[in-house]
Amino acid sequence: MKRERGILRVVSRLSRLIYQLIAASFLGKLFTSYIAVNSAIAGAGSAILRKKEHARTPRRHTLRRALACAMEQNLLSRAVRRVLTVLTLCNLRTFGFFFTVAGGLWVALYGVSLFVSLGGIVTWVHLISGGVCLAVGILLLFSDRSLGAALHRSALVGRVLFSLLGVPDDMVKEAPLRGAQHYLMASILALLLAALGLWVSPLSVLLILGSLLMVLMILSVPEAGFLLALFFLPFSRLLVGSYFLVFAFLLLMLLGYFGKLLRGNRTFRVEWQDIPVLLMILMFAVSLGTLSEGRVLPTVLLEILLALSYLTAVNILAAQRWLVCVRMSFVVSAALSALVGACQLLMMTVGKGAASVLLLPPLGKYVTAGFGDHVSYAYYLVLAFAFALPMTVHAPRRYRMAFVLMTALIAGAAVLTFVSVAWLAMALILVVFLLFYDYRTMPFFALTGTGVTSALLLLPTNVKARVLGIFRDLTNPAYQAARAQGKATLSRLFFGQGEGFFSRTGGMIRFFCGSGHGALETLHPYFSNAAAPFAYTAYNHWQVMCVDYGIGGALVFAVFLFVLLQNCFSVLAADPENRPETAFIGIALVAGAVFFAAFYYVWYDMAALTAFFLASGMTAAAMRYRRRCQTKIAHDEPGGTLRAELEYTVRLSRTRRSVGRDDHGIKKT
Repeated sequence: MKRERGILRVVSRLSRLIYQLIAASFLGKLFTSYIAVNSAIAGAGSAILRKKEHARTPRRHTLRRALACAMEQNLLSRAVRRVLTVLTLCNLRTFGFFFTVAGGLWVALYGVSLFVSLGGIVTWVHLISGGVCLAVGILLLFSDRSLGAALHRSALVGRVLFSLLGVPDDMVKEAPLRGAQHYLMASILALLLAALGLWVSPLSVLLILGSLLMVLMILSVPEAGFLLALFFLPFSRLLVGSYFLVFAFLLLMLLGYFGKLLRGNRTFRVEWQDIPVLLMILMFAVSLGTLSEGRVLPTVLLEILLALSYLTAVNILAAQRWLVCVRMSFVVSAALSALVGACQLLMMTVGKGAASVLLLPPLGKYVTAGFGDHVSYAYYLVLAFAFALPMTVHAPRRYRMAFVLMTALIAGAAVLTFVSVAWLAMALILVVFLLFYDYRTMPFFALTGTGVTSALLLLPTNVKARVLGIFRDLTNPAYQAARAQGKATLSRLFFGQGEGFFSRTGGMIRFFCGSGHGALETLHPYFSNAAAPFAYTAYNHWQVMCVDYGIGGALVFAVFLFVLLQNCFSVLAADPENRPETAFIGIALVAGAVFFAAFYYVWYDMAALTAFFLASGMTAAAMRYRRRCQTKIAHDEPGGTLRAELEYTVRLSRTRRSVGRDDHGIKKT
């Protein structure tokens, strides 16, 4: 026993020595130099701004103040605030009366349509919608509590609205316990709603009302748009319009953030981590002027929107609770998508039926959840696993089993996709995480890797073939032939010996400058000798990036991943005692993304590209927050609290003297 303990002690000390040597080497210093590089870039930027300080005039501040006053004091904003105030002061009985009248009229009209022909304008939708409204209205008739007081005292609704989504509760806090009665106005609005339901579907009317409330919430709290986009992302193709819903959330988040930025309620800062993303935006925009000839304009605009969403996320996710909420949203939605994948497998096993129309994957044999195919869904699961694993280890004991279950669901869904690259990527994430989480795991993985490699080399050929047959999507002849054909196509595309467009000079131009978004699919018929149709599975991520954006575009993406890794290692090195889980998440995220990119290209599915930018934005925002905590900067800047609403109030010019000459009409509350 003493001998075994002595061996373990020696191995542990040797592992620690190796880690210390790596940290002291040039490579270790390179990967932990983010703070120094970022400070140098910030200092250079400040020097440039100081040189241009003389060009700033009061006109700029006057314009900003005018825009802020216009946004605060315009008729629409005042009307919306007035309506919301009146609604929070109304008692629940008024709302119950409204729903009872509207629902009762729809049900009554459906009953009349059974005996008298109404021209088909009343259908079973009116019956169901009216029944639901009637039931809700009857329940609300027994309470005279105001809506604001009810929302403020509700455990479920209050936690979702105020704690999770960050909706400000100032208005509902001030609402009295007993609300006002407005039965006449409720009756008029209910009659108008019932009449509108005869021309438009009642479900559409209720959906429009809910959408308006959602738009107001996201414009008021941009962080909620990011959270909702993350949650609905894996289900984007299950329902009609759901994919549009994700981008609508992100667009509203951008609009809300821009409005708050104009009013001084948010800040915008660019760090070393964000520079590659700015280059990506330029790269996406320039790709429109190449072979695409504007045909991919909608796709490029969506890519620019996603890159801007990243820049927005790193600036608005400035509070610990917001960072926790978005990570939880990502992991929970991935676990729910795994359940959807299990339902898809069940439908494929049992057989097609009426209930399987919605869930049946497009390829008919792989689970895809709400993604375009099983490969892009596997990519999403790899990114989610990079978040779930460190969160499981760092979770409080009472929540650990829930995280273990969600992590197991994510890994199980990856198995059901039959994409062995995803399995290997998750195994790599596990190994990388444990290696950096505890240095004592290095001897174990070294011995395990040596043993597995030796066993594979010593196994008989038939047994080895059976073992490698587990990864049949990489070892089957069809895949190998497609990859070989893809390499031949790229060789002719970049290093061809033809004339004109097919010459080596043209190939070098394409290699360095790129051919535009989607160019590989356009050029495939001209440079491929095979009659097989084009498929992205024949190429990996780096190859497609070189064709579409040139070697410079591939380098920009590589620099972004390197800087993200450098960012995480710098935070981890600056705080070795607390060992923040977000740093491990970033390291695992880069490891999984790089490994997957070596085999597949999945950005043809916009859902996969969305998942990458949102996951990277969460990680970069968490690193920025951790550095702010480590340097003990006070968290009194806009967006530093979960409530994320008006931190500044626009003052009229008459009160400008009392504010101070440097405030320019905007006063902090």
